[in-house]
Amino acid sequence: MPTFGEIFDFDVNDEFQYREYSPGSPTTSVTRYIITDKYFSVANDTVFYGRLFHNYVSTWDFTPPGHMVYYFSSYTDTVFITNLDALINTIFSNEVNDSCNISSDTLYYASDFCEVFSYDHYRCLGCCFEGQMTTFVYGIGIGLAFYHYTYPSEWDEVIKKLFYYKKGVIECGEPDLLAVSVNEPEIAKKALQVYPNPADNVIHFSTGSSDCSRVAVFNSLGIIVLSLNEYLDGPVSTSSLDNGLYFVRIENDLGSHSCKFVIDRN
Repeated sequence: MPTFGEIFDFDVNDEFQYREYSPGSPTTSVTRYIITDKYFSVANDTVFYGRLFHNYVSTWDFTPPGHMVYYFSSYTDTVFITNLDALINTIFSNEVNDSCNISSDTLYYASDFCEVFSYDHYRCLGCCFEGQMTTFVYGIGIGLAFYHYTYPSEWDEVIKKLFYYKKGVIECGEPDLLAVSVNEPEIAKKALQVYPNPADNVIHFSTGSSDCSRVAVFNSLGIIVLSLNEYLDGPVSTSSLDNGLYFVRIENDLGSHSCKFVIDRN
């Protein structure tokens, strides 16, 4: 059984593209991102990834004569994966199996994802009557590669699949090259700026937005040590923080942005 660290083992410039849709629906979401940054916590049990997204949603406009409509979005964010040595199947450890609720696990080399060693978890809830069925497939080095949820009695079905990835010299699938409406330089203008850096007892976050932002500061172990729900520029006291490396994530109308800063009072 692979670990979280093996499943979510990405490197800078790794690229992933997903397609999400419901059969019969005219709407499809395409998520495309590149890993732009990677760093670990001091204890090496948490990894942080910076990501750059160029996504779009396509749907059919039924206004005569009818045509496809595309909505684009570009942004950056930072995610983290913790408990890297834990086995991936522990994510489902709280599930209960009985006569009406069943699950199964399979390890195999997935041909859909260029023979990547993968873990498949299948779950059926209420299978005695009108069951809800879910499948998750995780691949080593590619993360969540496939998700399928179906509830036949409610005509509800969602499919999300990794249809292209690139890791180093390895490419799998065909990339979606549909152009986006926002380019990287424009995104860079919106990126979070932190000053002074290193800081002592006061720090400023420049967000490029006129709206209030949500601020979360994490220490090197991935623990939130400072949280602001309605931040609108201006100085922020860091007197409660010890010397060391910190990570800040800000969410506002421009998206989610993250970066690192240092507290140094020497």
